[in-house]
Amino acid sequence: MNDPKHDDLERRVKKLEVDRDDIVESEKLLLRLSKHHRAALQELKANFEVEMGDVRERFDGIERTLEDHTKRFDSIEQTQSAHTEVLGQILQLLQAKKE
Repeated sequence: MNDPKHDDLERRVKKLEVDRDDIVESEKLLLRLSKHHRAALQELKANFEVEMGDVRERFDGIERTLEDHTKRFDSIEQTQSAHTEVLGQILQLLQAKKE
């Protein structure tokens, strides 16, 4: 004879066993996902560091070029100032000869 209470209890125990197995499977999948996620983050971090190194190197190159251009402009300004001074002297001499 089957006892209805016993059958209900058996059914509930089986459901709990199935739920437990599902939870165990979910935990396994979460652990795998966590490992993949960690690996992906490490790869992303490594790529980011490489890219940042490249960006820093480019900016350093731009700064060096800017320094070179600044030196050249300073030199051009000095030369231009000297030429302006010489031209001013020439104009004064020419005006003195005219008079």
